[in-house]
Amino acid sequence: MAYDDAIQVYAVEHGLPDSRWFDSLVQAGVLNRVHSRNDPWGNPYFYQRHGDSYDLRTLGADGEFGTTDDQKRQDGWQWRSCKHTYRSWFHCR
Repeated sequence: MAYDDAIQVYAVEHGLPDSRWFDSLVQAGVLNRVHSRNDPWGNPYFYQRHGDSYDLRTLGADGEFGTTDDQKRQDGWQWRSCKHTYRSWFHCR
């Protein structure tokens, strides 16, 4: 299950998760430990709740927030540059 979908499923029963979003999804059984806390470049996913909405993104290859290689859920996760070793990752294209 994609992280966006898992957050939405969790939100139906519990509301949006807090900053411990990944652990909350695992504890609720929406995700399992096989899923990675890290993006294809080895950086943690960035999650921040904003009232009834949230920001979920990867910081991209450079690992820096707010640069052009950030990938956001709102962008439909249009990955611009996945490392070759991650070619088979479920959301790298």
